[in-house]
Amino acid sequence: MKSRTKLNKQQQQQNNKIKTKQNHTLITIIQRQQTDEKFCENLRVHMGLNDLNENEGNNTSTHRNGVGIIATDKIIDYVTECVSYSDRIMLMKINAKPVKLNIIQIYAPTADSSEDEIEELYEQINYLMKQLKPHEINMVIGDFNAKVGAGRVDGIVGPFALGLRNERGDRLIQFCQEQKLKITNTWFCLPYRRLYTWTSPQHSRGNIIRSQIDYILINKRFSSSVKSVCTYPGADVPSDHNLLVAKINIKLARTRREHRQPKIDVEKLNNTDIKNQLATEINNQLRSVMEESENIWDHKYVAKQKWMTPEILQMMEKRRTFKNKNSAEYRSIHHQIRSSIKKAKTDWLSKECSEIERLQQNHNDFNLHKKVKEVSGVYRRSHTTTLRNENGQIIIESDEIKKEWEKYIKNLFSDTSRDLHPTETFNLLSEVPITIDEIKKAIKSMKKNKTPGPDEIP
Repeated sequence: MKSRTKLNKQQQQQNNKIKTKQNHTLITIIQRQQTDEKFCENLRVHMGLNDLNENEGNNTSTHRNGVGIIATDKIIDYVTECVSYSDRIMLMKINAKPVKLNIIQIYAPTADSSEDEIEELYEQINYLMKQLKPHEINMVIGDFNAKVGAGRVDGIVGPFALGLRNERGDRLIQFCQEQKLKITNTWFCLPYRRLYTWTSPQHSRGNIIRSQIDYILINKRFSSSVKSVCTYPGADVPSDHNLLVAKINIKLARTRREHRQPKIDVEKLNNTDIKNQLATEINNQLRSVMEESENIWDHKYVAKQKWMTPEILQMMEKRRTFKNKNSAEYRSIHHQIRSSIKKAKTDWLSKECSEIERLQQNHNDFNLHKKVKEVSGVYRRSHTTTLRNENGQIIIESDEIKKEWEKYIKNLFSDTSRDLHPTETFNLLSEVPITIDEIKKAIKSMKKNKTPGPDEIP
């Protein structure tokens, strides 16, 4: 008991140090059914998570399997690549310091699946691990549907695991030994309720069935950067899995991108009418902002989606109070929320469709297409593309991608039917040198207000 208390104090001190630094949120999800789309919407509403990279699972009507990663806008700025490898595996590469961070999100087959499916999954993970550099931070996270069980395995499984080990757990440990990975959520001394990740449907007060089947793996070299890993069984999540949260001490390195601001044609301000009109519009906008800002801070709930209503947000807040306290009331409010969301989306879409019809009647094609893209989610949807070589293998490294594209372009524009006989060359340069007067005449004949070059001189 003394050692457990001492470890808890040390962990609390480490967490306090981490809280002083800037936190970044990255959430991985497993999309096993279509209803998980509503769960993703709730995450976006509560946490302001706008960007979702996912694969849609298999091609059946239920879209089972599938994995995804939800990230804040700050995290998206550091993402260099996102690869959807299969309906159970995806890879996200993040630019970090001093080395890059590579996250492989997986969803393993359930217990009723065959051994061939399990081996196929690990073969795919091994292939992706070979494409990554060993000196970078490589993490494999997700639902492994395996029990490593209590019992320490040197360098892999810690002393704080749960349950009894099964065959899938032995296969997971073998995979960790091959790839030199460490199961992080078995190395922190926590209460049992902060260790289990899944609750069985047959669970009851008299028959407790809780297991630890979700894991966060990291290469041993960087295991010290993981400061804490624990579950949150009281989180408002409509799932039989608990949220598994890891705090990692790492710095993010922003990818440098050149953002050139559009230049304003200030010469128009020489016109007095335009100048006065602009000043009037700015003053009117400032007055309206000052009048509206008086009531903005009174709202407790902020809708992140256009179709969201304050009533739905209030029901979500009410539902959270019944988590792990009153299951019947929690399910009742959850059904009400889903019905309200469906009605709110239908009303919002009807309103947007009416606006699209009005734009079509007015023959306003520009705003019509813009509105259609906005409603259909073309601007919000993130597309993950993968490049494969002639052998059908996925290419991840940037240098190999450049070589493959170079090879593709050469083959695309090669012309074997051309007569490649040598031709005579002519000296096109004149023997008479160019004079300064000719240069001045050429400069004076150029038009003004042309697009500037790299030196920003028009």
